[in-house]
Amino acid sequence: MIQTNKSQKAQRLESFKRSLAVVIGINEYQKKIPKLRTAKCDAEVLAQILAEQHQYDKVILITDETECKPTLKNLLTLLEERLPKEIKPTKDDRLLFYFAGHGIAHESDKGPAGYLVPQDADLENNKTLLPMQKLHECLSALSCRHLLIILDCCFAGTFQWSTARLATVIRKEHYDRFIKSPAWQAITSAAHNQEALDIFRDNRGGNKHSPFAEALFQALQGEGDVIPAAKNGKLAGDGVITARELHIYLEDNVAKYSSGSQTPGIWTLSKHDRGEYIFLVPGAEPKLRPAPELTEKNNPYRGLQSFEEEHSQLFFGRKQLVEELYKKVDHAFSSLTVVLGVSGSGKSSLVKAGLIPYLHEKYEKEWCILKPMRPSESPFTALATTLFKITNNNDIVISQQLDNLHFIEKNIQQEITALNQRIDDYDINSEEDEITRLEQKVKYFVETILSTWKEGTKEEKQRLIVEHFDEINNLCQDKNEQKPLQEVVLNCLNPLSLRLRDPNEFIKIVRTWSEKSPGIRLLLVIDQFEELITLSSQSKEHQQNKQPNLTEAQQFLKLLEATLAANLPQLSIIVTLRSDFEPRFLNSEGLKSYWTQARFPVRAMGSDELRETIERPAAEMALYFEQLPGERNPVDKLVDEVGQMPGALPLLSFTLSELYIKLAKKWVEGKSSDRALTLDAEFDLEGGVAGSLTSRANKEYEELPDDKHRATMRRVMLRMVTVESKESARRRVPSSELV
Repeated sequence: MIQTNKSQKAQRLESFKRSLAVVIGINEYQKKIPKLRTAKCDAEVLAQILAEQHQYDKVILITDETECKPTLKNLLTLLEERLPKEIKPTKDDRLLFYFAGHGIAHESDKGPAGYLVPQDADLENNKTLLPMQKLHECLSALSCRHLLIILDCCFAGTFQWSTARLATVIRKEHYDRFIKSPAWQAITSAAHNQEALDIFRDNRGGNKHSPFAEALFQALQGEGDVIPAAKNGKLAGDGVITARELHIYLEDNVAKYSSGSQTPGIWTLSKHDRGEYIFLVPGAEPKLRPAPELTEKNNPYRGLQSFEEEHSQLFFGRKQLVEELYKKVDHAFSSLTVVLGVSGSGKSSLVKAGLIPYLHEKYEKEWCILKPMRPSESPFTALATTLFKITNNNDIVISQQLDNLHFIEKNIQQEITALNQRIDDYDINSEEDEITRLEQKVKYFVETILSTWKEGTKEEKQRLIVEHFDEINNLCQDKNEQKPLQEVVLNCLNPLSLRLRDPNEFIKIVRTWSEKSPGIRLLLVIDQFEELITLSSQSKEHQQNKQPNLTEAQQFLKLLEATLAANLPQLSIIVTLRSDFEPRFLNSEGLKSYWTQARFPVRAMGSDELRETIERPAAEMALYFEQLPGERNPVDKLVDEVGQMPGALPLLSFTLSELYIKLAKKWVEGKSSDRALTLDAEFDLEGGVAGSLTSRANKEYEELPDDKHRATMRRVMLRMVTVESKESARRRVPSSELV
């Protein structure tokens, strides 16, 4: 039994006039119904915690030993008379209803029907049972703003109306909305088909409490405050436990206490809106920071761009598929895994923002992950760039112009000064995450970039320039600095690029690395593999090139074939490929034998996954979707439309980005302080998700100054499309072609 600490009290929720609770626990059953060992004690301890630690104003406790016994008549009187007519919860009140005892499930025309078993029930007569539907109807008739139903009984999951959304980090704006909006939720200790075959066997576990109650008490005493997760030496939590956060804790711990035999669930009821049932942690001050400002920079949606690794915190809806992909790669038939999908199915994002962060989080010490490459027009240069990380220093060619890059130290110092100034300008209480990010960036520039540049050998400086080119190039003031920097990189990479045209050189590099890194896997990601067809040009003949008649793409495929044949056990290669280009790669006999078992098709998102993709990025910014009068729920509307459109994820992301930009513009102009995203009549007039991009493109086109500008735009856009085997595909156009 958990000893409650009476000296630790949670703050009162002043937003509610009354916090009410009904707590029921039944051990002593009549009419040959097996007795339970823990339900009464569970109810007594919960009532104590709510009254003493969470300062509930009124707690009605009903057990075998209270004056009011938990008979069917008394329970119905409580639900139909005492609660609505005597206690009369109002919109300024909240109510918690808890039941611990037997529960049973009967099949009905509408599926499994759940019943709570009162103390005087007769199992041969359903009329002596309390239907969960009846419980729902009686509680739904109350006028309280917040309601939380907690059922700790067998088959509690039959009390299900709809699934609840996932928990997220709470901002001050979240908290205010959770308190003000209706919250009608239910947490159940078991699924609709649990427990065991003998539904009356007392297998609730524990010495004093059921597994569910044991976890519930720990959660309400502070252990359930698990979001945000602990990081950077800071403890988890923010002093607030939402119902969804409570469920996460219960789900993890009940599985442990019950050896996996129980699966707690969480559901929203028909009257639920945007609220959330809240518990404050006893003895703790809530630490809720305001959400980031609504600016275009803080857009939580990627629009038409794919997700990169650094956007993983906004990548949702693919958790299950990421885990499936990991298993595929980890137990691959060969070194190759081919991630296939139609255009817009999210292949690149799945790998870069899904799998790679997953490996960093779960298996950091087991994998060396090379920077993902795209073949582009020079696949061997791209390969040399990503492979440079594991190349020996002795093989590095040092550019003669390395000593001419005097501007690098100045630029880095200026960036560090600017970052430190931004840190000083922030309010530490409201921008803690941003401050942490900026501090990490300062540390990166000081310890990784500046230190090496000032004190490193020429080999170390050359490696620094190549491996951190993007960051250093972004600091350049103008083309007079960018040009020599790029030449230093190319002077170093070109010799390696030429060497890699011989497949044995690539194999040699990987084997050398493997010998020095026993037990570590090496991951090479080749994104947009179809660029070998759409972009790669006929290579020039070099004396070192033993196959002068082959294009770079063909040579690259030969390298891939040789690598797979070499059977390098520590190497894993993932390629992402548009499925309509797949037949073009099956002409290779060297690849065909590996291809079938290497395939990993990216399936379309289910409704729940789409919903998560829409709602979770918004929640990270404390945004929400508001249903306008006379309109459908906007999230349902988006899910239904996109669910019928293969490869529509970029269009959905673009639509959501446009909704955010429209709201952010209102904020900047002082026309709104709300954080609601809406679908108005204009959205339908523009053709919904499918028409959002067309509408924006037409608007930009029509706003060009004159016909000459529009003609130039047409030519540029056509350059960005290529046709291969009667199929259109996008083509990346170097800026040099447009100047």
